[in-house]
Amino acid sequence: RPWAAWHADGDAFEEVSEAPAYQKNSASVTFQARAPKGELCKFWVNSGRCPLKQCDLKHVEGEERRLAQQAFLKARLERRGGAKPTPA
Repeated sequence: RPWAAWHADGDAFEEVSEAPAYQKNSASVTFQARAPKGELCKFWVNSGRCPLKQCDLKHVEGEERRLAQQAFLKARLERRGGAKPTPA
């Protein structure tokens, strides 16, 4: 049966004032937890690219980025209990 036959009365679409609770609590919370924090953009420091459309954090270049990357890796190792990174 075609879609139009199921929704012939025209009430197929309802106005929604806000996102359903499952959407509020899943993706947005996950994104907030993974979003860059601090002064430097973690995405930029680690890969030289930033996927965020409006990133307000610093995107440093050259030696400054290399030093920031080393500091980031050191801090991550400390958080993980001193495990050594696997070579790329």
